[in-house]
Amino acid sequence: MASAFLEVCNIYKSHEDENTLKGINLEVREGEIVCLLGPSGCGKTTLLRIIAGLEKAEQGKVLLKNKDISRIPPHKRNFSMMFQEFALFPHKDVFENVAFGLRMKKADPDVLTSRVKKIIDLVGLKGLEARDVNDLSGGERQRVALARSLAPEPQLLMLDEPMGSLDRALRERLTIDLRHILKKVISTAIFVTHDQNEAFILADRIAVINKGFIEQVGTPQELYRHPLNSFIAGFLGFQNLVPISGISNNHFKTCIGLIPVPEKIQLDSDFPVLLIRPEVAQILTDKAPSEPGLVLEGIIAEKRFQGAMFQLTVYTRAGSELVFHLFSDQAIPEAGSSIRLFIKSSALTVLKS
Repeated sequence: MASAFLEVCNIYKSHEDENTLKGINLEVREGEIVCLLGPSGCGKTTLLRIIAGLEKAEQGKVLLKNKDISRIPPHKRNFSMMFQEFALFPHKDVFENVAFGLRMKKADPDVLTSRVKKIIDLVGLKGLEARDVNDLSGGERQRVALARSLAPEPQLLMLDEPMGSLDRALRERLTIDLRHILKKVISTAIFVTHDQNEAFILADRIAVINKGFIEQVGTPQELYRHPLNSFIAGFLGFQNLVPISGISNNHFKTCIGLIPVPEKIQLDSDFPVLLIRPEVAQILTDKAPSEPGLVLEGIIAEKRFQGAMFQLTVYTRAGSELVFHLFSDQAIPEAGSSIRLFIKSSALTVLKS
C-alpha cells in the first residue's frame, strides 16, 4: 500500500492546563477530502491549526510525504486555509482577491492571469472579475474565498467551517458544489465542521472527534451504517438508542421487548446499546413477519410530512419514544392512531456505550 500523503502522528496539545488533543493519529491520502467532525470544543480546529503550522504540538509530529514538517513555518508549507469569515480584501475586486496568493509568490503575469480566470470560472463567478467584493452575496463571497485559496495550487487545502455564516439552504447547495470543485482540481483537503450533513455530502472519509480523541474514522456510509458507539450515533443525529439490560435465549432484553440477536453479533456485555435507524421500520399488516425481528406496537404522537418521507414519533407500549421515517406514498395512520411496525433483526445495530 502506498504511504499516506499526510500523517498526523501522536499529537498532544493542551490549553490552559486542559488537554485539548490526546494522542491524535490520522492519515490523509492524496486527492482525498477528509472531514474532522465533532462538537464545539472537541479539538478539531486546534488539530487543523497544528497541521497548518499556526500552533505547535507539545508532542507528536506532522509528516508530509514521509517528511517531518513540524518545524517548517506556515508560509513555507504551501498550504491554503479558508475560514468561516472569508476575510476578503474589501478594497480589491474579485480578480485581485483571487490573484493575491499568486502575486505573493511572484507568479509570471501571464500565468497569473490565466490561472485566476480559470479558477474564477471553475467556482462559478465568470463575468464577475471586476465586481467589488462588497457588492457580492454571501454565497458569492464564499466562492471568492475558495477561489483565492485554490489559485496558488496548494499541496493541501484546509477549510475551517467555511459555511458557518450561510443559511442552511445555501450551505447545502454550496457544499455539493465545493465537493465537485475540489474533485475537479484533484485537491487534497481537510474540512472542519460540526454539521454531520455537511460531512456526509463533502467527505471521502470522516474522523469523528470527541474530547480530544478520534472516536472513529470511516466513509460516510460506514459511519452511518456502523457507528462504533452511542456518542457517534447520537452526534450523527440518531435518536433511537435503546439500552440493552441483558441477554436471554439469544434475545436482547430491552425496555421495548425481547429482540432477536442479529446474525454475526458476538454476545458481549460490552455492547449495551441498540441502534434502530429511522428508515428500517415497515408498517406491519395482519400477515406475520417471515423473518426474525422486532414487532413494535404504539401510538403515533406526531406525523410530520417531509416530502418523500413522513417522520413519525411513536410512543411504544413500554413508554419509550422512537422516531421513524416512512415513505409518503403509502397509507400511514394519522397522529393519535395505533400503529404496528416491524424491524428486521438484520437491520439493527449493536453499539458500545
